[in-house]
Amino acid sequence: MSEIMNSNDDITRSWEMYKLLAENIQDVIWVYNVSLDKLTYISPSVLRLRGFTVEEALKENLLESLSPESAKIVSKLLPERFSYFIKNPSEHPYFINELQQKCKDGSLVWIETTTQFQTAANGDIEVLGVSRNVQKRKEAELEFKNKNEELERFFSLALDLLCIADTDGYFHKLNKSWENTLGYNLKDIVNTRFLDFVHPDDVKKTMDTMSRLSSGEQVLNFENRYRAKDGSYKW
Repeated sequence: MSEIMNSNDDITRSWEMYKLLAENIQDVIWVYNVSLDKLTYISPSVLRLRGFTVEEALKENLLESLSPESAKIVSKLLPERFSYFIKNPSEHPYFINELQQKCKDGSLVWIETTTQFQTAANGDIEVLGVSRNVQKRKEAELEFKNKNEELERFFSLALDLLCIADTDGYFHKLNKSWENTLGYNLKDIVNTRFLDFVHPDDVKKTMDTMSRLSSGEQVLNFENRYRAKDGSYKW
């Protein structure tokens, strides 16, 4: 009898610990019953993430809670993963996706979902999921992408000869002005040694400048002559 009581106490303590964890973590834990096509559990942290109470979130339709684009993604992936689980019930891979979900105020929030299929005690197929707010990360990625595109436009349209080269002396990227000014096809000079194009009288000062750059020194207004395709040299 005492063993049964101890076992019940252990179960109670485990449940209390689980409940404490689920109610206080930032991530949202949820269970979606595929058989019933409804959420059967969602942690209280959904209020912080999306502004909905647990009761409100449980009444939502899964696809309708997502942005149209994310709903299309889930509509495609859910049947595929369900079919895989039915064929491979002993396997429980984790799936990670980035989706946009609707908030109560009408805005959208980027979430990263980690999901796993499982079989409930009553035989229903469920998806156990954890949703994490990645809005700031997505905004940072977008800002980085926009800045890269802006730099790429500047790099491509600049009239000056711009390049990216390593300290071993090899070109890795050149803008169109190299082709327009020197007459080479860019594909022919990418990954070649730029010293091979430098005027012999400018090689030493070019190597000295490379050494300064390698040591972390900033170099401004450096000039030298490069050999054009027709054999002439241009500043």
